[in-house]
Amino acid sequence: MSLAQQKPDLSGFNFAFFSHEVEGATGFPEAFGTYLKECGANLVYIRFPFFNSVSKSIWIERFHGRTLVAKKRSWIRFYQPQLVSFVKDFVWLMTVGWFYARGSDFVLASNNLMGLAALILRRLGVIKKFTYLVVDYSPQRFSQGWVERIYVFLDRLVATNADSVWTMNLAMLEGRERDGRFKLSELNYHLAPMGNNAHVTFAEGPIEFNPRHLVFVGNPNAKNVRADFLLEVAVELRRRGEEFRLLFVGPGNVDYLRQKSQELGLEQLVIFRGSIPDPLDFERYMATCGIGLAPYDPGLNDNFSKFADPSKIKIYLGCSLPVITTDVPVIARDLAANGSGVIADFSVGSFSDRIQDYWRDEGRFSKARQAAGEMGLSFSWPSIFNRLMAEEGFTRLGDKK
Repeated sequence: MSLAQQKPDLSGFNFAFFSHEVEGATGFPEAFGTYLKECGANLVYIRFPFFNSVSKSIWIERFHGRTLVAKKRSWIRFYQPQLVSFVKDFVWLMTVGWFYARGSDFVLASNNLMGLAALILRRLGVIKKFTYLVVDYSPQRFSQGWVERIYVFLDRLVATNADSVWTMNLAMLEGRERDGRFKLSELNYHLAPMGNNAHVTFAEGPIEFNPRHLVFVGNPNAKNVRADFLLEVAVELRRRGEEFRLLFVGPGNVDYLRQKSQELGLEQLVIFRGSIPDPLDFERYMATCGIGLAPYDPGLNDNFSKFADPSKIKIYLGCSLPVITTDVPVIARDLAANGSGVIADFSVGSFSDRIQDYWRDEGRFSKARQAAGEMGLSFSWPSIFNRLMAEEGFTRLGDKK
């Protein structure tokens, strides 16, 4: 095991995580929680309902290392209307939830409302320190002016008063600075990019893959990255005489995509795999595919993906999949420069051309797959979290600072 993958002993430390999450989705919160448990930390994980919540509940989980010692569900159960639900979550955290976080050495808050709660709890002496996790940026998040002003105010208040700020890429903070939200010099920030399980995906050896299996992972109904656009690409590839399969993997309603694929006569070419709950099973399944597709729409006004660190691209890389994307996310240029992927125009013809380029040049595809795997390994979760824990001062094994 490399030094970057050796986890510290965090036994004796108390961590807490406040997060709004989409049920069934995996990402930074789940990965950080898993990491802390593997390091032996005591963890309180408080999950608040977000879009399309099934349980509509606040869930509280307590762990001592890997052992789940308690799991509770709030009696308040709703997530719509969204603004009312957010107020409910804040009030709950300040009146009930602070009991669960009491004595925490480190609290990670994944949005500014949870960050405000953590700021108050720190000033009351309930917790010792908190970090604000910045996951995206949009110059105009809300259409209602007064809601936007409150959001901007809270974002600045929490970011400038947090013990530290974790940002998934620097563009998220630079966008705020450019728009006059705050200055980078006011923050104690660390890079906390999305990661993957590349360190274990291929631990048992190479995984057989099919270059002609195209895959899209994530929300099939997202407006910023167009899963439906790929059906048009499939039609074009079929017209050109190519043999392939187009796979959609991840949680979310696929009724619209299924109906459209039937209308286009693609039933035999499109596979709806759905969600794969176990992260390792999920990424090993992804590794059996050939090319990862990420058609971010550059024509969408204020597409937050221009500042985001897309998890789907990190997953593709961690599974050694060459990536075809548009010039929207910041990482697109890194992919092209590294040989791990290519940038296509947001057009059916351009995406089809880039796919065929890989299929027609076996050597190029092989080099791209190797480069993707190497780039993906640099974003393995242990590498990211080990560095962050060291930067936060959690470096002395089994001994509190």
